[in-house]
Amino acid sequence: MLMTDPALQRIIEDEIVVDAYGDEEVASAWYAYLEDHLKFPFEAECLYAVGQSPLRAGERVQVVAIDEMESCDHGIFVKIDFGGRKFDVPLAHLKPLNADEGTLTAVRCWYQWLADGNKF
Repeated sequence: MLMTDPALQRIIEDEIVVDAYGDEEVASAWYAYLEDHLKFPFEAECLYAVGQSPLRAGERVQVVAIDEMESCDHGIFVKIDFGGRKFDVPLAHLKPLNADEGTLTAVRCWYQWLADGNKF
């Protein structure tokens, strides 16, 4: 489990979920925050393989967009380009490699929120 970063906790509590009540509002708040702060495209590395995903740990992909809000009811998904194919994967499965500081901070906040045991 990640150690809690007080700066990330402040962003999460004061900017992201401050006025969100219930899973649907929390999901909407996270989606809006990430949509505003993730700058595409950026390269990322797959942290671990999951189920039927064609990605393996350590493989690099281009993250090209955030998926539609309707697809994010059980987490945040992003669209990737991998081997000439585009598909969606959970943001939590990726580590940004050459992203701007706003993107890195937003992803760190998402990781922190999940590490604290939260979900929607």
